[in-house]
Amino acid sequence: MVLLKNNDILPLKKAEKLLLVGSFAASPRIGGGGSSDLMPFQIDLPLETIRARADVTLVDTYDVPNETLTQLVNFDHVLVFTGTTAKIESEGFDRRRIDLPLEQIECVKQISAIRNDVIVVNASGSAVALDGWTDGVGAILQTWFSGSAGGEAIARVLFGEVNPSGRLSETFPKRLENTPVYPGFPGNGDIVHYQEGLFTGYRFYDTHQIAVTYPFGYGLSYTNFVWSSPRFNTTYLKKTDTLECLVDVENTGPVAGIETVMIFVSMPKVGFVHPHKILRGFSQISLSPGEKQTVRVWIPVTDLSVYVDEVGQFMVEQGTYEIHFAKNVAEVAFSSTIQIASDDVCHQPKAMWQPANVWLLADPEKSMIHDLEEHYRILHWWEKEEPLERILNRIASEWKMTVEEAAALKAPYLAIRPQQA
Repeated sequence: MVLLKNNDILPLKKAEKLLLVGSFAASPRIGGGGSSDLMPFQIDLPLETIRARADVTLVDTYDVPNETLTQLVNFDHVLVFTGTTAKIESEGFDRRRIDLPLEQIECVKQISAIRNDVIVVNASGSAVALDGWTDGVGAILQTWFSGSAGGEAIARVLFGEVNPSGRLSETFPKRLENTPVYPGFPGNGDIVHYQEGLFTGYRFYDTHQIAVTYPFGYGLSYTNFVWSSPRFNTTYLKKTDTLECLVDVENTGPVAGIETVMIFVSMPKVGFVHPHKILRGFSQISLSPGEKQTVRVWIPVTDLSVYVDEVGQFMVEQGTYEIHFAKNVAEVAFSSTIQIASDDVCHQPKAMWQPANVWLLADPEKSMIHDLEEHYRILHWWEKEEPLERILNRIASEWKMTVEEAAALKAPYLAIRPQQA
């Protein structure tokens, strides 16, 4: 489970007077449907496991009666159990939206307009849109599909018997339109064009600096952690070496907890297009209050290799790599650089006498041809078999360029040089 928001509301205290709202409190969504749609011998209901710890009143609907709304101040806390339904999210079909049912959204908005400490307990198998309608709530616990024993697990987290330590394995975008596959999916008939390339998930949002509700790797705790003294075993590595990333982590809060250290890498901008940051290692550590330990994350240099399509194998680029010690992809605690020496010739630059089809095999030349088409015109299919220099001369003639303008057009393509060994 992942604690997404907590305005000092959680953990709950035992014997408090609680109001539970929503059908998922007594009839939880324990699985995703399809092959996981089982009939377990026993289901731990959140209603019953919470009732074993507190004084509970249940409203088993999202249409809260007016008389209950007027009595909200009489409860210590209000918990609204939300989640996707089997019609929205299940095995066997793709989701059409990332919004929760409107009745759930309106219910949360109605209650949070009266009091600002509402606790949302959300059950969904993947990301949902939380932006806007949860702004006024006090806490959000993302439980996913927690199975037949999920009710007891939810209660333990809510009451602080277990300190939540989960981290998001996917981004929670603000809206469907922000996702990298929009509007290309679901495609045209049976044809779907895969256009994201390496820019999937967090790599897309982070590289394009698109605001999200909760970033990849995000997750809160009931305690606090302080990081210090980030360092490496070395800052100069060869292809056969392993980078050791070290950082000291101290639990400065009141309870034991688990902290996650993530290592993201920014690749050198030499001959390839890369996402801004790529997760290349992580480690978790359990610490008692006041305890401090060193966390180590090992990254073999070969894990930093890239697949070179025109060569047909993975290679390591030589250059400067930026290493990020991060709590999540958007929250970087420390950054520093290392140097990697490699004799891999990852990219063979193209020459002006080679046809455009050869330039289109790999970046950066591929992107240069696309830029050419964007600024001037689309190349004809037969032109792509011609030397690039002939194509540039033809475009210069079509645009009636001066000698100086034609030279400026060719300059970026002439500037391509072989990679330094």
